[in-house]
Amino acid sequence: MPVTVIDNKDEILFGKNKVEINYKYFFKRVTFKDSVPEIKTKYLFYDSKNGKYYGNLNLFNRYKNLHYDLKYRSNGSKKSFAINLDYDFENEFLKTGIGYDTLPKYDWANISFIYDIKNNMWSFTQFEINKQLVCWSIYFKGDLKLLPEFSLKQFEVKFFITDIPEKSFGYTEEKGVDINIF
Repeated sequence: MPVTVIDNKDEILFGKNKVEINYKYFFKRVTFKDSVPEIKTKYLFYDSKNGKYYGNLNLFNRYKNLHYDLKYRSNGSKKSFAINLDYDFENEFLKTGIGYDTLPKYDWANISFIYDIKNNMWSFTQFEINKQLVCWSIYFKGDLKLLPEFSLKQFEVKFFITDIPEKSFGYTEEKGVDINIF
């Protein structure tokens, strides 16, 4: 049986820093984009004060799409900052987000934006907030549109026991009142 594909994982280590590259190589393909249709990378870097940068950079769909994540946590901090972006080269479409989280991961927030490069239009599309309140947590999520008029497309609120998130009660437009405490 002939070999048609090689699943490859390379790691580059330098000190505490690390880059991992994953891709599949398909034999007997005409172009590079067909031979290696996607590349997924993970990275971890430390700055001179031992702050930690980590995330991934992925090219997929025959290099028509890019996904990038970056998180930063300073040395000894329980808080981190995150950014992410998805870019569609063909349609000139950018979706980006900004996030914040803490250790343990009970308090965090994310907001997302979309930028239509062809039409030069920004839109604020989604927010998520999770906040711990003693032994309970509250989660808010909203899909919305700010321009040209404000509209709330979807809204969700959920209360749950922090250490048992599947035990919750809340509300979504899809389900209405949702109780999962038994």
